[in-house]
Amino acid sequence: MNLVQIRRCLLRAGCFLVTMVMVQIYSNINFTKTAQANSSLSIRKSARAPSGFLPICGRYSWACSNRAGTVSEARKLELARKVNSIVNRSVRSASDSSVYGREENWALPSGGRGDCEDYALLKMKQLVEAGIASKDVLLATVLTRKAEHHVVLVIRTKSGDYFLDNLTDTIRPWRRSGYTVVKMQLPNNRSSWGLVLQGPMAGGG
Repeated sequence: MNLVQIRRCLLRAGCFLVTMVMVQIYSNINFTKTAQANSSLSIRKSARAPSGFLPICGRYSWACSNRAGTVSEARKLELARKVNSIVNRSVRSASDSSVYGREENWALPSGGRGDCEDYALLKMKQLVEAGIASKDVLLATVLTRKAEHHVVLVIRTKSGDYFLDNLTDTIRPWRRSGYTVVKMQLPNNRSSWGLVLQGPMAGGG
């Protein structure tokens, strides 16, 4: 092989390596975008709000308002973990019927007691008042692994959606919760709800 042939071979090899590197970079970018998309809940269509939620917007302005955020993306989960733990420890779980004498009474905890949605509302209030954008903290109705109806608070981040749950102090990505999400507040119109149907009982996705 003469000098000219060697140069041609090196050029061809160099182009091939550059091409392979670009393909790998592009694949990684697409994989990251896909992973982030799969980690975020999506609304299929509009849906009727849970009956207990209907008086919430008139009772608590922060539950349905559109407030801009002042908390950095990097601090979101740190703040959410703190609020989740504090609220879980400060509120004693009690059914609506035992606290209010009726079912499906969504409200802030009363006398240090509350149901799952009451925990979620208090966490939402504290996070919005702490500076997290209101569109990033949303109520959601879910089915547990035992097919029990439950309410959690969703916090939205660039890396995906996480659950704040009164049943655990650990904030989990929604896919790792084992829950099936039924409905969720709409991020840009929090007085309205949307159908989600994502999770194990909805076929996994």
